[in-house]
Amino acid sequence: MKTSGMVAIVVASAVFVGCAQAPMNPRAGLMRPEKGECIDGRNCEVTVTVVCPAEASASCWLTAKPELMLLRQTDRNKKITWTLVAPTSDFKFHSPGIVIDPMAFRCEGSGPRERHCFSLRNGTEAYKYDINVVNDAGRRVDPYDPWVVVN
Repeated sequence: MKTSGMVAIVVASAVFVGCAQAPMNPRAGLMRPEKGECIDGRNCEVTVTVVCPAEASASCWLTAKPELMLLRQTDRNKKITWTLVAPTSDFKFHSPGIVIDPMAFRCEGSGPRERHCFSLRNGTEAYKYDINVVNDAGRRVDPYDPWVVVN
């Protein structure tokens, strides 16, 4: 009985130490996403930022502010604009840039650093979408997948 208790403590300690030494996810610890609401006739604005570590071989990642966009049920044809902010000009949205349910949103480009989507339906639904950015110099950029919620 004492041996099994000791084994459990050793395993728990090893897991704890392993987690403490694991590489840090840049988005880890985000408990509550920043949300944006488009009300009173205002259009929705999302800023997409490219973050790159100093090491050139490391992948860059994306952030979106707000990470969670809230639309009202009555916001049919509401425009959401994503604007890319990057450390250099060789980053751009990869075609199509924003990938979201085409039955719920119509999306289009407006240059290499801006995308627009228009809501097509009324109702309550949550939509996970992807943001895709490329780098002309070959630096890898991980995609990002925040939310649009219609309530």
